[in-house]
Amino acid sequence: MFQKERLIRIAITMYLLSFLCLFIDFELNRKTIVALTIGGFATLASIIAIFIPTRYTFYFAKETWLRSDKGDYFITILYTNHEQSKSPQTSVYIETENRKFELIKVAVEHDEEGNVTISVNNIFKGKAILIG
Repeated sequence: MFQKERLIRIAITMYLLSFLCLFIDFELNRKTIVALTIGGFATLASIIAIFIPTRYTFYFAKETWLRSDKGDYFITILYTNHEQSKSPQTSVYIETENRKFELIKVAVEHDEEGNVTISVNNIFKGKAILIG
């Protein structure tokens, strides 16, 4: 389970417990209504946040690439850095001469620990976006 999801689940549990505590000694007054309203919105926001994908952007220079034994080049983005899912959707972009980014197709691998390795034949400056 990912840190974000764990934190959100704890928040939802705490909000639900606060509602339960309000109903144990329930007295309908202005404070109770405000507490229920705020708690309800907080719980709804936490539930929605679970389903919003997070993203991690990794910018790299030509000097970032490492040469493999096969003669090609690679970059490894560690799971501890991106903290997305164990196999995030990965998009790689090359930086063009006019400083814009253009999506390109490259080899992307995910290992069991969630590390992402990007492999290419020719190095370039750009970015990788991991969603997941």
